Amino acid sequence: RRLAAAASPLRAQLGTPPGRVVLGGMGRLSPEKAFNHLIQAAGLLVTRGHDVELWIAGEGDHRPELERLIAGLHLQDRVRLLGFQADTVAFYHALDVFVLSSLREGLPNVVLESMAMGLPVVSTRVAGVPKLIEDGRNGLLCPLGNVEALAGVLGRLLTDGALRANLGAQARQTIEAGYTFRQRMDVERKIYDQVLGS
Repeated sequence: RRLAAAASPLRAQLGTPPGRVVLGGMGRLSPEKAFNHLIQAAGLLVTRGHDVELWIAGEGDHRPELERLIAGLHLQDRVRLLGFQADTVAFYHALDVFVLSSLREGLPNVVLESMAMGLPVVSTRVAGVPKLIEDGRNGLLCPLGNVEALAGVLGRLLTDGALRANLGAQARQTIEAGYTFRQRMDVERKIYDQVLGS
């Protein structure tokens, strides 16, 4: 079972007010991750009166641009670029929702990890993600590059704690059923066996 995010030491450390919903993204700060869209969506949510904060973990060349965007939208107290996080488990534990805003991906480990942690995930319909996430059952999907759609999907989750809990539980179940480390290794071994003709 997921530890209550509200009790997270990272939230205390960052001074997150009680009751605020924390969204999180993680990855290299590069254009294809579209963290700019995620920041813009967070801005829309704040202007619509949602008590929400966005944390982005990771480093990269796109950081100065993202910092300018945050300042331009006056979101310095709502959006935090946390840099590299060595303890990813503590990061996931502190979140209420994990968001993947990418325009290009494979099957991102961050989505598998978030789901394994029982976090509800919102993702763009990028690459292999729609094979893993069935929209409305074990996560929520939205179109690529559409800030308004992303804000809309997130807005639904922010106001519905029961939906967040249900999607998180289903996400965890999905990983347990088909994506445990041992199962992934078994699949890889079968592929190697076929390739090597044994």
